[in-house]
This record gives sequence, structure tokens and C-alpha cells, in this order.
Amino acid sequence: MTFPTLMPRSTRPGVPMVPEPQRVPTHIEWAAFYPEIERLYVHERRKLRYVMQYMEREHGLKATTQMYKKRFTKWGFHKNSRQSVVATPAPRQSREKGISARAKRSSHTCLCSLPASLRLNSHDRLMLTFLTNVKTWSAAFFEMVQTDVAAQAYCQQRVQTDWPSPERTKDISLSIKLVADLLSRGEGTMAGRMARKAFLLVEEILALDGPALMWNLLEIMHYMVVLHHEQLFQMLVTHLLALVKNRVPETHPLPTMLCGLREIVISFVDAASSPDSATSTTTSSSPSSSCYTESIDVTGPGHYSPLSQTLSPLIHRAWTLNAEILFERFDPGLFELYFCIQWDTCTIGPPKSIISAAHQWFKQIEAQHLYSTGAEACGGLYRFDIHSIGRESTLEPLSTLTMASPLPEEYEMLRDNSIAALRKYGRAIFDTGVHPNGDTTALLRILAGLVKAEFLDEWPSVSEGIDAAGPMARRVQRVHASNVACAIKTLIDINPTYAEDDLAAFSDAVESMRSVVTLMEYGYGEVNPAVVREMWLLQDALLAADQHLEARQIERSALSRLEKYIEDIPVDTA
Repeated sequence: MTFPTLMPRSTRPGVPMVPEPQRVPTHIEWAAFYPEIERLYVHERRKLRYVMQYMEREHGLKATTQMYKKRFTKWGFHKNSRQSVVATPAPRQSREKGISARAKRSSHTCLCSLPASLRLNSHDRLMLTFLTNVKTWSAAFFEMVQTDVAAQAYCQQRVQTDWPSPERTKDISLSIKLVADLLSRGEGTMAGRMARKAFLLVEEILALDGPALMWNLLEIMHYMVVLHHEQLFQMLVTHLLALVKNRVPETHPLPTMLCGLREIVISFVDAASSPDSATSTTTSSSPSSSCYTESIDVTGPGHYSPLSQTLSPLIHRAWTLNAEILFERFDPGLFELYFCIQWDTCTIGPPKSIISAAHQWFKQIEAQHLYSTGAEACGGLYRFDIHSIGRESTLEPLSTLTMASPLPEEYEMLRDNSIAALRKYGRAIFDTGVHPNGDTTALLRILAGLVKAEFLDEWPSVSEGIDAAGPMARRVQRVHASNVACAIKTLIDINPTYAEDDLAAFSDAVESMRSVVTLMEYGYGEVNPAVVREMWLLQDALLAADQHLEARQIERSALSRLEKYIEDIPVDTA
């Protein structure tokens, strides 16, 4: 028997294996991951081992069991003890106790609290808590519908729920923006009447799910503060808090978010105002006294406002957090959610990171996979035609419109050319990652135009036998017309030929805006808020083209239409 030859033992002393020292998470890292760990360990009651594996896998946080236990002790976490998210409110503190007392009260309404070890001042703590709550609310919705069973239940529930139609949601959003527009144009009395009408309508959009509601509501608020209409912003927040008071519990994310905004404003005013000016601040006035005044007098645009400088980036960041989660967790089965989001009227440019997620949307639109994928996502037991639901909810409010001005003679050419141009720009953005003029809001409008065009183009294949001259076909054509108007408007914004500083380019822009107004009138009716806002853009284009007489005529016509829109709100109403 032969044995294998053994290698001679080395005469050199062995080098001891020294384990690489483990990197210890810093204090700042623990503070950043606090909301996520609290959600998993306290609210979802996950085991510590699960929390450790999840945080290492998703966030790269490597820590030992003892590190976690020490941190939990410091934060006041207790294993397997069901803690209430909302503590018992402390007695109301007097105003003289200042910002710290209010910050303490506001912490009782937060979805997730922040550790005292963060060493933040009260104002920064309020802002960080507000952003954390927005992110938590948005993420919680998508986690709720991430399983097949949950998605099926959601689809079935939304079929039976009386949601406001997408066009109704758009009308309400634009009505609120019209208040800020009228204030900027010096129409205080009309702005007051428009505010009363808009605030009467705004309750309807509270039925939307969290991501859609935050997208629309935060964008409206951002629009207000960018124009430096802080009083209008505070009126809206106060009015919404009054509406949700008896609608949802105090622990619901919506009142939590609104209370957070209110506390941020109060803390800023307290810190910035002098004793002489503190009495003039009306941050806590009731809806009955502030929302329904005959006219509104607030600071106009162009005036420097420290409060706006604080609120604008904060609300922009909150909107972006929600938008990022919405794009990252795209699901064709949630078509109803996306359909109630205001894409083409959004004034906030999303971050560039959204392009990769939006690319998936664009690919599915071009491949026309939304119908089959969306139906499959809802499961075999609860299958339904998502396209039909979206179309019916869009077309329903248009059934009562009377015939407006006829379509332009070149309508067919306008429709084909504009949609084709949108597809071209969409491909360029997704292939190169470059946005026209660096404006990412164009991406949202391109998506909105292509999605709606794809759905409407599929109508004959899904609903055969519709009379081409019947009322349903006319309703579809109205939606087509409004979508073409949005497409032309988007092309005006992103086409560099309109940026040249010459009268010929301005004249082309005027003719394009004329087509937009005509198509909007056909699609929505003459007194719709969307039509009025496009008329003001036409007025601006006419002024740039040195056509002042027609610009004044357009302005008078727009105000006359607004008078019809708010004719149910008396001028002398207190």
C-alpha cells in the first residue's frame, strides 16, 4: 500500500489570523435609521434577528445584537410590548412657554417619534418629523398592497368606492391654484369668492389614497408658497384640519401631516417675529373667520418672505419623497391610484433618479402591456377591465357638457403630430437621460399624454359596437382633444425653437396657444378652470408677441368666465 506524499511542515512560525475589526455604526447613522427600525421593531413587532437581517440587507447597517439592544434601551424600546403610537396628550401649554412646549405637544401626534439623542432644536425636529411621517405614510400604503391577496382586495375595494373622477380631482386642484393666480393678478375680491368655492370642493379629494393625496395636496401647497401666499397656505391647512377632524382619527397620517405643517409655521413665526408683530400673526384662526372672507389681502409674488423660503424646500422635499416611493413601486394593478394623480398640471420637477423607474412605464406603454398586466395583477378571482374603469371615470363628468366651439380643421394632424413628437422626446429622455431644457416636469407631462393616448386609442378594440356618432364617441373625442392640448402645451415648453427671442417665434407660440385654448374649450367647456388658466398663458404669449389689444381682450374674457364659474358664490357673502 502506498501513501500520498505529504508536504513538509513549514519551519516558519505561523502568522496568526487577526480578524478585521468590525465597523461600528456612528451616532448619525443610528439616528438616520431610527424611523425604519422603530417601524419594524415597535409597530410591526418584528423579531430582533429579522430587524438585523433586514437592515443589513436593505441599508447595509451591520451591527451586533448587543449594539441593537443598547440602542433600544437608549431609545426606550421594549421587546414584545405593544406600544401605542400616540401618547396621551399633555395639558395645553400657554403661549409664553414658547416653541419647546409646542414641539412637545406636536410629538404626540407623530406617526413616529424621534429620539432625544439627536440633539436637534425644536424647529429642525418638527421638520424632520414631518418628512419622516410623509415617507412612512407613502411606504405603508405600498406595503399594504404588495401581496397578491392584498392587491386583489384593493382592486375590489376601489371598484366599489366612490372616488372623485380624475377630471373632478383636476378641477378641484386647479380651483385652489386659481385663488393664488387671482391674488397675483390683484383680483382680491374674486380670489375670496374662488377660495370659498375651492374650499367647499376640496373635501372630495380627501377620499384619495395616501400617495395620490400627498402628490396633489403637497404640490398645491408648494405652488402657494412659491408665489409667497403664506396666508392662503395657512388658511388651506386650517380648513383641511377642520374637515378631517371628524372624518378620521387623530392618529391618521393626514391630520398628523397637517398638524406638522401647522406647528412648523407656528414655531417659525414665534422664532422670527418680534413682540410687537406677534399679535398680528393669524396662524391659528378658525376656518369660519379666515377661509370665508369677502376678499383676501396677502403678500404678492416677488416679495421676499423668510417663511416661504423655509416652507418651499421643505414641501418640495416631502413631495419628492412620496414621488420616489411611488415610482419605485410601480404596479400596473394600481392604475386607479395613478389615474387620480395630477401629472400634466404638476409644477414640481421630479428628481433625475425617477427617470429609470419612468422608463419602465414608457416601455409598457409602447408595448401596450398595461391592460393584460394590470388585469393579471388583480388576480383571477377579481379580474376586471382596468382600462374601462379608467375611461369611465374620465368620461363620466363630460357627459353633461354642452357643445362648445368646434374642433380646429387641422385637428387630426395636430393629434397625430403631437403624440408622435411626445414619443420621440420620451425615447430621447430615456435613452440619453437628458431632459429638454433640464426641466424634469416635462417628463411627467410626456407620461401623462402617452398613457392617456394609449388608453383612448384602445377604446374600439375593447368596446366594440360603439356608434361613431353617438354620445359615447363624442365623450371619447373630448378627452382626446384635451389630451392633444396638453401634448401641444408640453411641446411648447420643451421645443427649443420657442426659446428664440424674435417675434416670429413668439407668433408661432401664440398660434399654438390658440389651438390649446380651443381644444381645452372643446374638451372641458368654456368656464372650466383649466381653460381659464390656458387663456392667461395665451395672454402672456400675446404680450410677448407685442399684441397688447388682443391680450387685454383675452384677459377680460377669462375674468368673465371665472364670474360664471363662481356665480353660485354671492359677492356680499360674509
